[in-house]
Amino acid sequence: MRNSLSSRGMATVRGTHRAALVLGLAVGLAAAIGPAQADKVGVAAAVNPDAFSNLSDTPNKQLNIGKSIFFNERINTTTSGLVQVLLVDGSTFTVGPNSDLVIDKFVYNPRKKTGEIVATFSKGTMRFIGGKISKNEGGVTVKTPSGALAIRGGMVQGSVSGNKGVFSFLYGVQMSFTSNNGQTATVYENGYTLDLTGGTPTIRPTTPQDTNFFMAALSSGSGTTGNNNTTPGTPDPNQFQQTTNYSEIISEATATQIQDEIQKQIDNRYNTTTDNTTTDNTTTATTTTPTPSTTTTQTNDVYLGYAGGTFLQTGGSEGDPPAGTLANLSPTEVALLFDSQTHAFAGAHATLYADAGEEGAGGAKVTFVPINVPANVPGLLPSSGLFAGLANASTMTVFQDTTGNPPQLKTPETLTSAQATLFGVSGASGVLCKSCDFMKWGAWVVAFQAAGDPVSNVAAAGWWVAGDIPTVGQLPTQGSAYYDGHTIGNVASYDGKGWETHVATGDVHMDWDFGPRSGNLAISNFDATGPRGPLNLSGTMNMPGRLSAINSFSGPLSGTLGSDHCAPSINGGAAGSFVANGADKTAGVIGNWNAANQNYKATGIFGASRSPTDR
Repeated sequence: MRNSLSSRGMATVRGTHRAALVLGLAVGLAAAIGPAQADKVGVAAAVNPDAFSNLSDTPNKQLNIGKSIFFNERINTTTSGLVQVLLVDGSTFTVGPNSDLVIDKFVYNPRKKTGEIVATFSKGTMRFIGGKISKNEGGVTVKTPSGALAIRGGMVQGSVSGNKGVFSFLYGVQMSFTSNNGQTATVYENGYTLDLTGGTPTIRPTTPQDTNFFMAALSSGSGTTGNNNTTPGTPDPNQFQQTTNYSEIISEATATQIQDEIQKQIDNRYNTTTDNTTTDNTTTATTTTPTPSTTTTQTNDVYLGYAGGTFLQTGGSEGDPPAGTLANLSPTEVALLFDSQTHAFAGAHATLYADAGEEGAGGAKVTFVPINVPANVPGLLPSSGLFAGLANASTMTVFQDTTGNPPQLKTPETLTSAQATLFGVSGASGVLCKSCDFMKWGAWVVAFQAAGDPVSNVAAAGWWVAGDIPTVGQLPTQGSAYYDGHTIGNVASYDGKGWETHVATGDVHMDWDFGPRSGNLAISNFDATGPRGPLNLSGTMNMPGRLSAINSFSGPLSGTLGSDHCAPSINGGAAGSFVANGADKTAGVIGNWNAANQNYKATGIFGASRSPTDR
């Protein structure tokens, strides 16, 4: 399959950015794709500071993002701990506060995509999302104090306290529980819960209280899950404020509403009436300005922008690339919706093309449905303006083919499973550039399995940035400006044995001449501490387009990878837009870029603020 997605590292960003659990979710995705090492079952893909592990009765050690997890290794958390374990077959265990999990057995044949997972979950709260092993009958068993849970496909959330427990079946083939006395109960339908709190297994519809409880414990890592005084039926209202239950989060109808609202707001903001200008770069904005639409009352604000990331994939069809980059080409392809009154995040969509829209390369389209996150979460992104969104197979489409100019996604692929998460921050963009609080930025993670034989398993991670993007006609028609800022990106590098991925940072500079609508963009010192040395790129950007259209520039990049005199050349491209800060329509620039050769693929997002002309 020529579309693809992945990447591993978001554990640590060099420079001023601090490590965060929310950005650590992508760590280990790449490490989880490929032959299993002896005894190694996976990696810690997300960790709160209060999570620990021990192996063979050794003392507890604090878990770190990216740490290898071995079978028989015990993972435990305190009252504020949270850890996500990503297994080699693509399965994940998310372990909430006051919890205890041991992977007792892990056997996996990556060629046949068969194997067995046996885990012991003795207390607390957990979420299991099935990978390749779970597709097979009898593939996954989770032992609890009162019996054994068998999971086939899909997603299960569970809470255990002594001999009592609650297990909610979110989607998949089936979930069965065999108690210690041999009694078996099976759930076949999504949205039902196996309740053991009364001592006898009872199957009932999943309630909003169940959902809120699990979302609280497994999103924040700050709850009291596992405490005998707190059960899924009686969540602590001070623990977490959750206004959207999970059935709504994964609703295709909800995603469609978000897409429709985003498109409506784009249409409202950018008048589509024609003007008398041409698309030539030399056209100047002397007579025509866009007229805002007055036909619809705007209740939401939309921010447009850019995204970039790397992917890895296994399986798939012959000729599919094992690694590559993902990025959007137009700012309308990455859009985030916010309530204009409360400024609350209301959803997002993203269309990303493999290898910058290479002919036939494919891509993905994802709609993120918002979830609430705690207002103050230590160790995460800056707590002010933190927001998040989720997507699954019903709100995500992947494509095998991209053709046309501009590229069009074609030939959608059926998914057997898919999950995506978007995290973002408003008003805390200092990591990108000085005085850039008018920008929004964050991270995204995607993983999916496509139907067919052989199955293609793809994982991707990256970054996004968005802002208030003016039209071409709202920009100056003469003069020049200088912009300085930073880039955050992902790298996939081949070391002769396999693909390694990590996060890297660098600097951005752009000189722009508003008359001819052109300028020079430079990416410098990117991945300076990486094994291949710094990446330095530059190129000329141009901005065609009518005055009423959203402003967007693009152009090729070329440069070198490494610092020695024989550093190899490398090529790529960039796309970006000017963003406004109130009445200042050219306060900053945002965009994405990519560069690749046979053994090195990098992409990222950038943000830069206007600098004095006498630098």
